[in-house]
Amino acid sequence: MAAPADTPPAAGLEAEIARRVQGMQQARGQQARVVAFTHDGRRLWLKRAETRLPWRQRLQKGDPARALRADIEGLRFMARHGLPAPEILSSGPGALVIADAGVPLYRLFQPGASGAEEQAAALVSVMQALAALHAAGGRHGRPKLRDICWDGAQARLIDFERFRAPARPRDMALDWLMLLHSLLEEERAATPLFVQAAQVWLDRAPAPAIGAARRQVRLLRLLAPSLRPLARRRPENKEIMALLALPGALSGVLT
Repeated sequence: MAAPADTPPAAGLEAEIARRVQGMQQARGQQARVVAFTHDGRRLWLKRAETRLPWRQRLQKGDPARALRADIEGLRFMARHGLPAPEILSSGPGALVIADAGVPLYRLFQPGASGAEEQAAALVSVMQALAALHAAGGRHGRPKLRDICWDGAQARLIDFERFRAPARPRDMALDWLMLLHSLLEEERAATPLFVQAAQVWLDRAPAPAIGAARRQVRLLRLLAPSLRPLARRRPENKEIMALLALPGALSGVLT
């Protein structure tokens, strides 16, 4: 992927970014990859490409610089198409600064955090955004609830480190299924909230992506017998249980 053109910071922000990057470089551990700070009354986020990543994590995550370039390109793709994503305040080699976009969506599903009405509004908003991204020809790559922010009125996709455009219908279908899988980890069943969220994407997504989704769900059904022994051994694992439940949860909407 070619490096996106730089976005220079506004006057006064450059020195703040340099100071924050220096502090992150001196810090230890993975928490030094992303930091929040306030500038001119706005909450901003600074993300940098990790330069001292252990080789095992590099094998798992891939090239950090490439992931950051994809993140920047994904955010710019969203902006070009008028789609909801955080504003870029600065981008350059190894660092990205974006505006705060609200709370991570998964927090709405913590006990007592919010009501069903707000959860439904947030899920409708993000499914509309995801379908619009797909209609524009892109894919997010990892749209889990933690990779979406909610400000009380609008859901915004973040963390485009696996972004790609143009995207294949299969990639778009996997975006949708990954988001629903993340939701099913919290809902634990095909609740009305889950069904509504799934239907919003189906009503707006490109037809080839919907066809690909049907094929992926059929594949998951074929894999179910191999997953059941693992689910019996690890019934506390939400990820495995949600993956096993996903085809059945979609049986009423994906015909």
